[in-house]
Amino acid sequence: MAAAGRSSRYLFGIGCCCLATLGWSLSGLFVRWVPGLDGWAVNGYRAPATSICLLIYLALRYRGELMRHLWPKQPQALLVVGLFFGVGSTLYVYALTMGTVASVSVLGAASSLSTRHSCVGVCRRMHSTAPANAFSARRARITSCPSA
Repeated sequence: MAAAGRSSRYLFGIGCCCLATLGWSLSGLFVRWVPGLDGWAVNGYRAPATSICLLIYLALRYRGELMRHLWPKQPQALLVVGLFFGVGSTLYVYALTMGTVASVSVLGAASSLSTRHSCVGVCRRMHSTAPANAFSARRARITSCPSA
């Protein structure tokens, strides 16, 4: 019984990933399709729609414990993540309005490669110094960085 439940959750996750990929790939078409809107107007509609959909999902997912999950122990982290997401979304829509959809798609797809590359460099600098004690040495071995 547990294997069947896990299998259906796995398939549901695969379906969600496919829907997200479809939505992400069609975003350029939607931005180009709406003729009278500039980047600010698109972001003005996109931000509340995203917030409402995310809030509905979280309310259904966590039911009575929504506020416990919504307000973390470190609220400044939530604010920083929100700021980066907002800036990234705004720049993405402006890139779609100012450049070709193909160029923006290629840059978006390649961003994970540059992130991984910079992560490897940061990890090497972090682990280049000798550990201060045995606990640090053990933690350095457990949290080893991906190879370049």
